[in-house]
Formats: sequence, C-alpha cells, structure tokens
Amino acid sequence: MIEEKIIQLENEVEKLKSIKAEIKSKRKKRNYSGSKLRPYFIEAKKLKEDYKFSFADISLWLKTFKKIKMKPDGVRSAYRRIEKEDEISGEG
Repeated sequence: MIEEKIIQLENEVEKLKSIKAEIKSKRKKRNYSGSKLRPYFIEAKKLKEDYKFSFADISLWLKTFKKIKMKPDGVRSAYRRIEKEDEISGEG
C-alpha cells in the first residue's frame, strides 16, 4: 500500500517536472532589439568589418539603399546591442 503511494507520487513528480520544463521553455525570454537595423545587421556588419565603414557611412548606406533613416549614434547603439545579443545567444 505504502509502496504503491510512493510509486504514484514519483510518477506525479515526473509529470510535474515535465510540465514545469514545458512552461519554462514557452516563457523563455529573448531580448531581441526592435531596431530598424536588425533586418540589415549582417550586411551592416560586413560593411563595418570588411570595408571598414564608419557608423556614419552605414547610416548613409541605410538611408540611400534601404530607405531607413537612422542617425550614426543610433546605428552605433543598435549595432553594439545586436552584436552583444548575438554573442549571448550564440549566433555570432
């Protein structure tokens, strides 16, 4: 009788653990910036690293070719934030 209750309790504990894990995975927070730069970040990173563009140059590129208006300081801030987010998430 006691052994049956212990087995039942262990089964309930396993079910609760799986439910908690499922809830945790659904709640997993991803802090991705909502920056206008994000869709073009890979290209902007290539411009910065390979072609040695400044943030002002990237701002001009966004304005000219992507019709996105951002100040150089905004580009710098978004660039660094996205770069840090990608490092943390393992994408970069």
